[in-house]
Amino acid sequence: MARRTPAGELRSPLLGLGSFAWGGERIELTQLVVPHHLLGESLTLRAEGDGAFSVFLEGRPLIRNGRVGEPAIADNGEVRVFVRELHARPGTEFELIRHSRMAAIRGLASRFQVSESARGSGMLRLTLEGPDAQANEQTLRSIHNAFVRQNVERKSMEAEKRIEFLDEQLPELRASVDEAEGRFNRFRQDNEAFDLAAEGANLLNQVVEVEQRLAEMDLERSQLRMSYASQHPNIIALDEQMERLRERRREFDSRIRELPQSQQELLRLRREAEVNSALYTAMLNNAQELRVVRAGMVGNVRVVDEAITGHRPVRPNRSLTLAVSVVLGGLLGVFTVFLRNMLRRVVVSPDELEKAFDLSCYAVIPESETFHRQERRAQKGKGAPPILVRDMPEDLASESLRGLRTGLHFALMNRNGRCVALTSPNPSAGKSFLSLNLAYLLAEAGKRTIVVDADLRRGHIHKTLDVTRAPGLSDVIAGKASLDEAIRPVGDSKLHFLPTGEIPPNPSELLMSERLDEVLRSLEESYDLVILDTAPVLAATDGVLVAARAAAVFLAIRAGTTSLAEVRQAVRAIYRDSVPISGFILNRLQQGSARYSNGGYYHYQYSYNA
Repeated sequence: MARRTPAGELRSPLLGLGSFAWGGERIELTQLVVPHHLLGESLTLRAEGDGAFSVFLEGRPLIRNGRVGEPAIADNGEVRVFVRELHARPGTEFELIRHSRMAAIRGLASRFQVSESARGSGMLRLTLEGPDAQANEQTLRSIHNAFVRQNVERKSMEAEKRIEFLDEQLPELRASVDEAEGRFNRFRQDNEAFDLAAEGANLLNQVVEVEQRLAEMDLERSQLRMSYASQHPNIIALDEQMERLRERRREFDSRIRELPQSQQELLRLRREAEVNSALYTAMLNNAQELRVVRAGMVGNVRVVDEAITGHRPVRPNRSLTLAVSVVLGGLLGVFTVFLRNMLRRVVVSPDELEKAFDLSCYAVIPESETFHRQERRAQKGKGAPPILVRDMPEDLASESLRGLRTGLHFALMNRNGRCVALTSPNPSAGKSFLSLNLAYLLAEAGKRTIVVDADLRRGHIHKTLDVTRAPGLSDVIAGKASLDEAIRPVGDSKLHFLPTGEIPPNPSELLMSERLDEVLRSLEESYDLVILDTAPVLAATDGVLVAARAAAVFLAIRAGTTSLAEVRQAVRAIYRDSVPISGFILNRLQQGSARYSNGGYYHYQYSYNA
């Protein structure tokens, strides 16, 4: 949405989310100063309209009524903000974060790459990636400009150090030149020696050349020692050259000692004067050259190509990302399903229940898409809650419930009592659905039947039958209402209903009372069958307390959802109170599953001619 917003316009917020930027917003922040403890913390800048803004920290205002183009300072003076441009709707919020120096360096280094264009070419290629193309280009230009500037400054600094060293040596060397020339002139005047012989003059020239070269090398070594250690290869090579020159000078010294004494002294003084003079001249020239170099210093690094932004983003590759996401998403989904099945073994067939617990599965109720579709419509207020066997008598699930009615008849043949309890390991297994529909079928068969919603925590059958919750079972047990007042007839059939009543604060204690036994005995005297819809046994002890009063107990299992471990815990909880389990009811088995299709369940449809 932001990319498709025309330039200069602001997109209106959706869903009332006015604090978000929906497109067209712009902000340019040139200064953000925070104390050390706020580095990396998130500040919120809220646009107030007409160039005003406020800054908050965790909802606490730091700066009120700041203005664009003016410095904004917090009351304590620790936070300073300068906003050069702000284009946003009033109420739009921006997140401001001042990173520490190390965090900024690490963030830049993670996006910055340096590589050699070609091996041995000496040309470096700089690459910077980031979400803002303009900022990337400016940052990259700043990097190579700083690199070139530092290279020039380093070389200029080297020249500066050499000039300082030469400026310190020149006065001393000048004094040495004057002193050597004075001694030489005085010696000539005192001894009336005006010139050297040809052999002495030749020897002098060679000695002067060696001495001058030695002095220059010594000066060069002193300058190198300002930048390198004595083990540097350049210094070691220079020491070797100086040692060879000293060896030559020792040879010349031995030849000089063969000359007459006066010639030796004259030669020594003249050599000293000429060497010092030549060294002073060379040092003076060197200083002048370094000053010229410093004035026009150019580094040995230059920018070949300026930083430019590519025509297209280098990443993400949307087509490749989409393709990889689809493939990985599919693989991850398949892997999740297999992993879930391996880690949580759910019940998917009646055979698993019968083998694991040695109990019969009295019925397998298939999934009814038509019923659940109407149930979802009713939850949205688009119709009355459906009852499967009443509204869809020809549905395959209705036929399976008729089979459960037949199984229930045989299960109660040798039992004392008329109460049948339906419970489950956990919620959403469909026990209330089974209780109500089974009661409808029993009433259709001519049995006076009553459904008792004994789930005093989450009972909801009254919503399906569209009756009030109270008075009900809890009110009868507590003595607040009579049984006749609490029982509600369902239509014109032989079916009646006893709701939960007001939700009590202590349902377990209420169900443990002897008054419940009296209520159930009274119902058994008035009805052929009493269907008890109890609470899940793993959620609370209420279900076991009610099931202990029943002649038959059935455990409702939701296929594909309830695990064998949950069924095992529920059976153990019921047996712990010496309550026998008559069998299982496997509910909501998917009709398209292989186990269901191969199980041999058929749909019989009857038609009658008038």
